[in-house]
Amino acid sequence: MNESDSFPKKTTFDVKRNISQEIDNFFALYTYHANRLGKRGSTDVGTKSSHTESTVADLLTKEAKANSDFSLSVVTTNIAVESETELRQFIAKKLGKGTVFSGTGNVAKLNFIITEATETPLDCYFCLLRQLPDDLEQLVGDADVFNGDDEKDSYYSQEYVVCFISKANGGLDLFRPDLDRYCEGLLPLLDSHRLYDVIQEDLMKLKEVSKRVTDYLARWHDDALQYICRCVARIGQSLQYLIYVALSDTQMQIQGADENFASDLKKFQECCSLSELMAASSSDTKSSQSDLESLSADMSKILSSNPIPDVILEVRENKCTFNKTDCTKFCSEFAQSLLNCEQSAVLLRQRVESYKLKVIQDMNSLKRLIQQAENDHYALYRAYIFLNENGNGAILLQHAKLEYQTDNTQDACKVLLVLEEYINETGGLNVVAVSVT
Repeated sequence: MNESDSFPKKTTFDVKRNISQEIDNFFALYTYHANRLGKRGSTDVGTKSSHTESTVADLLTKEAKANSDFSLSVVTTNIAVESETELRQFIAKKLGKGTVFSGTGNVAKLNFIITEATETPLDCYFCLLRQLPDDLEQLVGDADVFNGDDEKDSYYSQEYVVCFISKANGGLDLFRPDLDRYCEGLLPLLDSHRLYDVIQEDLMKLKEVSKRVTDYLARWHDDALQYICRCVARIGQSLQYLIYVALSDTQMQIQGADENFASDLKKFQECCSLSELMAASSSDTKSSQSDLESLSADMSKILSSNPIPDVILEVRENKCTFNKTDCTKFCSEFAQSLLNCEQSAVLLRQRVESYKLKVIQDMNSLKRLIQQAENDHYALYRAYIFLNENGNGAILLQHAKLEYQTDNTQDACKVLLVLEEYINETGGLNVVAVSVT
């Protein structure tokens, strides 16, 4: 394994450095040149399906053995030369272990100094970016550079490694999904074919693209982490409505906001959303197709009984106004906790994750009561009491409806129908329209 130029390159990047002793957040972008193994246009397999299966199996097996055959070259960074060399060695060791997968970032501790003003240890987020074609045969067949005498058995790929470095306060781990998405946003600028054409034809265009890449990377901390601070500070007491929208997975339309603030609002909504957690918690309880068909009619009935309409957020003269102000006691407490918290992105995200965990715990309790209620009428009553006194019953019930649309048994569906009817007869759950004074 070499950390410099072990392979001939088709492209050459200008290394741009913007060293500042005052900054606390750093970035680095590397080209990752790997010698990936696989046969181009193999014809020794009888059928297309068996050829594809053989190609996949062979590629995975051979690539696992090729982790030491790569090189890293810096594209742009704001880290001094000495520290950048140490960082490159650190990343090379991680890549050499073969445990870094494209599109999913990792966070590790750095124990060397970036600048004299920074403390150690530091957190380092690093992510491998790879643009793969949809067809694996195209990956093997269209590889653009082959290596030496082993032309038929290997091809030379160029990928990228993005590194973000900040204080070791747990922030990068908390915001890892946001950083993953931020790295994905870099891919259009790193289109290898487009960059190759630009480099060959127009140096000015290359410099322009390089500047856009550097500027994008320099904004990583502000765009991927600080949005949560901006939303809390700007929305103020109306934050409870935005949290209700996020927790209930309601569609929200944003009017009057500039592009940056609209992006912040969407990120905050995703940050507070439970959709991914709910999907993970129910992934191992899928019903058969026949069960789904038998449930569809009943579940359509309860899902349409209280449909959640879209919410419109209007931004005018730095004031945020919601056309619907439905909220729960839980969402109000959630919002107040964020407003009372120190305006630190890490501390705010910790509060968000803590409240989301509480919702998941309550959801699991409700699911146990629904399961018990299939054979125990008293458990059905306890499920109603739990929803009514929980402070977040409306959101829990909404997620239960959505989950049982595709999971569990028809008995659970009937329990939800009875609960829904009784709740409607008794005046509904404690969802109120709260006014901000």
